[in-house]
Amino acid sequence: MKCLTLSVIAIAILLFAAIPAASAFTAALISPTNINNVHNGDTVTIRITGIANGNTFTTQLISTDLAPTGTTLSFSNFNMPFGFTAGTASTTLTTTGITGGTTLSVTDATGLTKTQNSVGNTISSTKDITAQTYQTISISGTPSGSTVGIDYKVGGTSVTGAVTPATLSFALNGVNTGNLRIVVNDGAVDRLDTTLMIVPLPGPVVNYDVGSSGGGAAPSGPAAPGAPAAPAAPAGQQQATLLIAPEGQTLVTTSVSTPTDATVDATVTVEQGTTITDPAGNFVNTISIEQVSRQDVPSMPEGAAFSFAGTAVNCGPEGVTFSEPATLTFSLTEAQWDLAMAQANGNPALMEVQYYDKGTQSWVGVPTTVNLATHEVTALVDHFSLFALVIIQAPPATPAVEITAAGVSPGLTRQPTTLLAKPPVTTPKPTPAPFVSVPAMIGVLVVAGLAYTLSRKR
Repeated sequence: MKCLTLSVIAIAILLFAAIPAASAFTAALISPTNINNVHNGDTVTIRITGIANGNTFTTQLISTDLAPTGTTLSFSNFNMPFGFTAGTASTTLTTTGITGGTTLSVTDATGLTKTQNSVGNTISSTKDITAQTYQTISISGTPSGSTVGIDYKVGGTSVTGAVTPATLSFALNGVNTGNLRIVVNDGAVDRLDTTLMIVPLPGPVVNYDVGSSGGGAAPSGPAAPGAPAAPAAPAGQQQATLLIAPEGQTLVTTSVSTPTDATVDATVTVEQGTTITDPAGNFVNTISIEQVSRQDVPSMPEGAAFSFAGTAVNCGPEGVTFSEPATLTFSLTEAQWDLAMAQANGNPALMEVQYYDKGTQSWVGVPTTVNLATHEVTALVDHFSLFALVIIQAPPATPAVEITAAGVSPGLTRQPTTLLAKPPVTTPKPTPAPFVSVPAMIGVLVVAGLAYTLSRKR
């Protein structure tokens, strides 16, 4: 009997050894590339690969010698690419070298600000942390000397809901010099432990702000004290600021949509990893969109084989180009869809997004997809301009889906429109019988065989 017990234990150990261990993730510092030459305002980028639901994730920012430029340190555009399970998320801030109380203020992507105060030097909370880009995380207090220390920790049990690898990033502001240690933990295991040396800026800070004119980015120095703020976006125009790496790549997928009260519902999306440049080669960090009224849409050429469908937008800055295509999606109301279908004689494959080329004063088609279920028309664009939804006039015997360039006026490049069908009605499949894997079945048979053999010997 003892022999049987030992045999069963040995087999069980072998079977359990075949079960993979809980997944572990890795963390790597992507920017800055020179950790000994970091400046105030630089973006820190960390790539997290292999994060899975249930991983215990913690990121910690530690310093004992930050020399602030004022009374507030802040982490702007703090991108948290995954959230944490409710009830397990925690944030702790411990400070040194600050007299009186410490204030921790967090402004999320919606502009909502939450503030905590402490008469001591530690603030702790267990509020939920969601996957989003937090506009500002600021730490304020009166320094008792020339330097202050912080120990800022945030983490919990991860809930990814995102594609790996993920990007965690932030920009440190309000610091002249000091050392900032960054630690990323997978439970009790360090996945990243590096220290950045912050040194004074060598000269004036140069920012590229595209403004709202739709033109290329123009360099501008920091605003002088009392200088007026940058002009607000024109009425009806919506803008979004992109978080970009020093090399120009966008660190977070970013979208901007027309206002909710606009008659045109359109959204432009720039994917993570895309570089946007203006005609002078400068990196661009702002995008915009606004609807264009019918009377402001350039007229279609006389005799053109297409007609305006009543929906148009300006995407800006005009003239910028992308390393990877952005997406522009028109979401049509029932009335707009019915009107477009009537113009297309019931053939949605004749819907197309085109842009207006000012240089040639012509309309040019871009790859377009029509979703029949959602009434969305999506285009892939490699630059910003004025875009409109048009209806192609089908030549005789034109296929229902693939439309050739026959009969299309000069100056128009026609790409076949792709149709996404309505979701089919499916019949629920019967629940299959439980599946037993081959290794598990072999293990059961081996155990049963050993038990039978030993019982026969007895």
